[in-house]
Amino acid sequence: MEVALTGSESVFTLRFGAGFNWFDHLGSGGFYAGSTAYPLHEQVTPPLDDLVSWAALETELTRLRPSIIRFGLPPDPHCDDEGNFRPGTVHLERLRRASRWAARNECSIILDTFVLPAIHALPRQGVPPEAMFQYAARSNRAYARSFCAPLLRHLTQDPDFSSIRWFNPVNEPMCYGIYSTHAAQGDLWEYYVDMYRELRSALDDCRVSRSRIGLIGIDHTSPNPATMVHQLGLTPSLDPYVDAYTLHYYYLRFDHLPPRPKIAPSAPIEDMIERQSSAVVQACRRLGKPLIAAEMGTFYNGWRHGDPAGVASFHTTLIVAEAMIRGLGVGLDGFAFWCLLNPNTIDGHFAILRVSDGKAVPLGWPARVYGTFTRLLRPGSRIVTFAASSHSEDVPHVHAVGIRSPDGTHSLLLVNDHSEKQATVSLSLPDGFSPAQGRLHTLNETGSEARLLPPFGEESSNALALSVPAFSLVVLTHSKEDF
Repeated sequence: MEVALTGSESVFTLRFGAGFNWFDHLGSGGFYAGSTAYPLHEQVTPPLDDLVSWAALETELTRLRPSIIRFGLPPDPHCDDEGNFRPGTVHLERLRRASRWAARNECSIILDTFVLPAIHALPRQGVPPEAMFQYAARSNRAYARSFCAPLLRHLTQDPDFSSIRWFNPVNEPMCYGIYSTHAAQGDLWEYYVDMYRELRSALDDCRVSRSRIGLIGIDHTSPNPATMVHQLGLTPSLDPYVDAYTLHYYYLRFDHLPPRPKIAPSAPIEDMIERQSSAVVQACRRLGKPLIAAEMGTFYNGWRHGDPAGVASFHTTLIVAEAMIRGLGVGLDGFAFWCLLNPNTIDGHFAILRVSDGKAVPLGWPARVYGTFTRLLRPGSRIVTFAASSHSEDVPHVHAVGIRSPDGTHSLLLVNDHSEKQATVSLSLPDGFSPAQGRLHTLNETGSEARLLPPFGEESSNALALSVPAFSLVVLTHSKEDF
């Protein structure tokens, strides 16, 4: 299989980079969004007094170098019986430790409560116990002023929490039952916008500026991300109150693969990323706001149904890797993989690390493949995009992106998603982009291999030829790290 790719310097500079979700609801007890299908009893973080395990966790985080941590803070432990914010929880102490690490390692934290405190939500009535469902706030103003604003004010007054720069109140709202309203609340979208209006007003009044902690909105998940374009154009507009937009990916598949409707809906990456998500990126840019993929994964090879271990397979991580490469090509500004710490009982085997007994163990392909992106995609990186000028297959199987990191490192990432054919790839590089004499890393189902690549020409040369094995991720980089 022969492929010719032509690179061009993008005007796009990555603002957020790549990182992980830290879902601290786990171990809090109860059920997520009231669903008996999502128990939160299993603890995945070490006890606070197990300092050896915490040191091991921080050491592994330093190796993985995420530039984003989306920290899921359970709201109920932080509310008193009248709905007022209260500090002093184990969750805030874990957030403190995460934030201290982030401050030392150029990482920003997105704080996300995922759901509203139950005391503020309209009561759950007539909903099956297995359903993930929560009503909106009984009063948006009371919710904003008694819980959200005091929480964020508390965090801004403590220098240990300086890495927290963003806040999202509701995970995946209006998609499948979380954030619903009674008829008395009127139009659901209008009530959602009103929540943000009240949040922004309450934060302004208690002097939490949007430059210190910005609000994030929509947080959409669907096989049809382009529905966000419609939401971005609705009246009333959410845009005056938010500083970034987010969406989630779980319905990805390679362009040449058929759907698997018995597991979950899915869409080809070409449709999901290069058509639909590209339209969302452009709509956000017209508003002057970044778009972040706040959860990255796919259910194509398993989920709660079928094979839960399928989400940890090389096949699945390669789908996500290709979506990342093509997502950078259309201008997505940040990525957070699901999920750093997980008992592997929540939606499948999503865990990237396991921490216990003084050790932090990276787990298989999720740690290896996703860690490649967290270490190379740094905030401030310039993105080099590649387009196929020729391809010997009807469906393109090779996709590439270049990264100019702020430290001067040049890296090239390529995916060949063909299950059988090796690709001979000829690349035309833009001026000044030269990962010459770098290390060539190949990751495929048999493992990984690294070797020093000899210079491929003069420093001014713009031509590069590589062999990319079938079904593999290839990384060419100046970085001396192993992937």
